[in-house]
Amino acid sequence: MPTPSWTDEHARLVADSAPLVPTPTEAEVDRVWDVVAEVVTAPAATRRPRRRIAWGVGLAALVLGTSGVAVAGTAVWQARTGEFQTDPESIRLGGPGELIDPSGADYEQVLREEISDIPFPSDGAREIAVADQVRFARRDAAGMEMARARGDEDWSMRQVTGGMRAEAARAAICSWANAWAATTAAGDADGRAEAIEMLEASRTWPAVTDVDALQTLTWKKQWVTDSETGATRREPYLDNTVFAYLPLVVAAARGRDAEAVGRPLVEYTRCVPELMPDLPAAVPAEHRVP
Repeated sequence: MPTPSWTDEHARLVADSAPLVPTPTEAEVDRVWDVVAEVVTAPAATRRPRRRIAWGVGLAALVLGTSGVAVAGTAVWQARTGEFQTDPESIRLGGPGELIDPSGADYEQVLREEISDIPFPSDGAREIAVADQVRFARRDAAGMEMARARGDEDWSMRQVTGGMRAEAARAAICSWANAWAATTAAGDADGRAEAIEMLEASRTWPAVTDVDALQTLTWKKQWVTDSETGATRREPYLDNTVFAYLPLVVAAARGRDAEAVGRPLVEYTRCVPELMPDLPAAVPAEHRVP
């Protein structure tokens, strides 16, 4: 079969992984171009800090200018910025809430505050989830330091509390799926019932619904062009929202097939391997913890 052109294939792959984003209105497009024009035409000394959207794990992190609080002549970096996400497009991509500086000294404390309402099956599972997010925050902080070393003083990463909470919710869902696998294998009826109940309830957690109230996988079709012949054809692709896999996990958990529970987790999201010792089917083989 002829290979589709790179552009069409790239569009299909992006559509497979991207959250559902409604087509922007003319007013929204005009607002974006107003911002671009302001940055391009402003004198260098007065330009606003550069912005871009950095994609990661299905959610967005906003890049803005640096900020800090001066105390007794010393810059004290705090994670909370006091700035909130207001742009509708950015909220759809990365969730609502406050912009958080991942290089802030109190980042872990802020993270724990933000996710305190998300239930985990154990304190150990919560600690693994927190450590995973802190690890990525430190990576982002290191990237900012490298940018500053290159002279890019106005670049810095900002996470959004809605996205941070969604990441924690995903880790909790994975850990409850693992608890389901452990209790099902052990014949623990009460533990299994609790795990099923928590997986079902997770579909209504604010940390989930704030970024994805739909939770749907939808097959769509798009036109692709053959790079060799120029012929076009309609090709199906799967358009999924951020937590689209969750109804599949919930439905599978009502049965007893561990492979069926793990399959949507490994296909549509990322579970921290350390959270899945009893459900290896939820983690790619090369990342499983022995």
